[in-house]
Amino acid sequence: GTGGARSIAVASSLLALTTPFAEFIPFSANGIGAAIMLFGLALIAHDGVMALLGWLAVALTVALGTWAAM
Repeated sequence: GTGGARSIAVASSLLALTTPFAEFIPFSANGIGAAIMLFGLALIAHDGVMALLGWLAVALTVALGTWAAM
């Protein structure tokens, strides 16, 4: 629905804004790019599984980035 598309749009925008700062943590920008790509594919294909994979990529990137920053 539109709520899901809006949440993906907000998440993608926030991820794109954090990408320059993620460059300080090695390879974290790759996870952000993967999440944005999965979100884009989910919107184009109307595929909820791709959207879930995108959210999983966000969660893993945040978790690994937080761990690496410690």
